Amino acid sequence: MRTTLVLLAIFLSGMGVFGCRTEEAPPVSLSLDPPNLPGASEQLGPGVHQRTVARPEGEPLRYTIKIPRDYDPTTPLPLVIVLHFDDKPTRFYGQHVIAQLCGPAFRPLPAIIVAPDALPGSWASEENEQVVLSTYDYIVNHYNIDKNKTLLTGFSSGGHGTWYIAGRNQNRFAAAIPIAAQPDTSISDWSIPVYAIHSRADDVVPLDHARDYVREMRRAGANMRLMVTERFPHHRTDLYAKPLRDTLDWLQNVWNESSRP
Repeated sequence: MRTTLVLLAIFLSGMGVFGCRTEEAPPVSLSLDPPNLPGASEQLGPGVHQRTVARPEGEPLRYTIKIPRDYDPTTPLPLVIVLHFDDKPTRFYGQHVIAQLCGPAFRPLPAIIVAPDALPGSWASEENEQVVLSTYDYIVNHYNIDKNKTLLTGFSSGGHGTWYIAGRNQNRFAAAIPIAAQPDTSISDWSIPVYAIHSRADDVVPLDHARDYVREMRRAGANMRLMVTERFPHHRTDLYAKPLRDTLDWLQNVWNESSRP
């Protein structure tokens, strides 16, 4: 009898109180990113993130953002906006120009780097100009940005957009660095410093266009430089990371000057 009762107790404990086996709760997957709601303050940690922001009118903003290591939301940081090249863009295409160019070049720089996605068509258009300005406004409103330390840069078609958008919005950007790009010659009044980078071996965008424009603007009194690299084919974006890093001392000096009262 005792043996029977022991066996019965073991059976019931295996079945649970109500005669069914208790299952282990499945693991719960949690997202560390907050809901991406318009007007909500973002608190992303260090690393690279892809974000989509709804707009009252038009297409949503899509951008890739790189938050520096040791990011402290209480400390104002510089802002770098980088415009991607135009090789059949897909969603969050800006991640490529961050990974290949600005991420390696600006690794020593404690800055927030943002690469918006262009709308179809040229960066040098009013529609994509608005994309850049809307991205700028959104980041400034959601992160602690030092607006005296801002930069617009871009490669190839993104560099052409840099010439165009920075030239038309010199109250937003403290400096511009167009790379491997044809200047927008319709802009002839520059008040912000510009450091263009171009390869002598560029087989898509000839060096002459950038060199002639920089010379003309310098004669007109613009604070403009041109770095000429050797033997860089146009489509090797990654090779330009080193020349871009070589502009950091210049950029820091420009930012220091723009921060003075």
